[in-house]
Amino acid sequence: MSVPDHQQVPRADVLFVTHCRAAYTRKSLPGLLKAVEGHGRVWIWHNGDHKETNPDKLQKMEETWQVVQEYKDHPSIACIHHSKKNVRLIPAMRWIYSKSQAEFIGKVDDDTIVPGDWLPRMFEVYDHCPEAGILGAWAFMPEDFDEELSFHKIESIGSAGKLLRNNWTPGSAFVLRGKVIRELGGPRWRESHTALCCRAARRGWIIGWPIPLICVDHMDDPRSPNSGYLENGAAPLSATSSSQSSESWQAQLEQSARNVQACGLDRFPDTTSRLRLLWMLLRRILPVRLLGGHQVPGPQ
Repeated sequence: MSVPDHQQVPRADVLFVTHCRAAYTRKSLPGLLKAVEGHGRVWIWHNGDHKETNPDKLQKMEETWQVVQEYKDHPSIACIHHSKKNVRLIPAMRWIYSKSQAEFIGKVDDDTIVPGDWLPRMFEVYDHCPEAGILGAWAFMPEDFDEELSFHKIESIGSAGKLLRNNWTPGSAFVLRGKVIRELGGPRWRESHTALCCRAARRGWIIGWPIPLICVDHMDDPRSPNSGYLENGAAPLSATSSSQSSESWQAQLEQSARNVQACGLDRFPDTTSRLRLLWMLLRRILPVRLLGGHQVPGPQ
């Protein structure tokens, strides 16, 4: 087994965020560590919640933290941060964006199992397409891809295959070029992955999915053999409500796949004059330190 040199900047740093899903983490974290071996390092952010009073929820958070601790000495893990508050995803993403000096920065959700060739496939596309800025893995089912529906946005990139372009990708499993973050000046206050992608697209960076698709197992999809629906009948965290049925959630995912393939490259879901005005006001009013995100140490 190759051991990354922690004194050198790796080619890729990958963020992995956990909270209260130990069963998912047991399946996704080992696969991620194997996928980055020899190619990069994993940064783990665990969201706790010191105000949580539900005993069942507290137990699930503790179980998830224990799973993470089982891998704390793994050579592919750069650092582990335990947040006492459940700050969700954006602060964790700002953390790695502000600290990592790697050529590429990625994120994989705890509900997502990546294939072993995930990073090499991404590197191959990036090496053949200097304009590529943010590339996503396909988090829908393989059968959700409709080449006829997507034809208007599929572009050839030579020997590396093709790209299905879009102005954003889902945040479940992606790799971006570190130069993109540094050129954009880092993520804005409370800026989502979708909004960051759109901002990069406006700058001329190519966003999208490599073809052949790099498919992941999105365990929040009822069609996944590892789905939480199959484990306990409860809706996953990404469903719109805790009472949403697996049938309606599956239909919503299928429709989302169709929508993202059908929409044109002139669509930017974050472009509203109200949001842009809010950001301009915040930059004038709030101290820079508040806009800069969480100041958490990174790996030495």
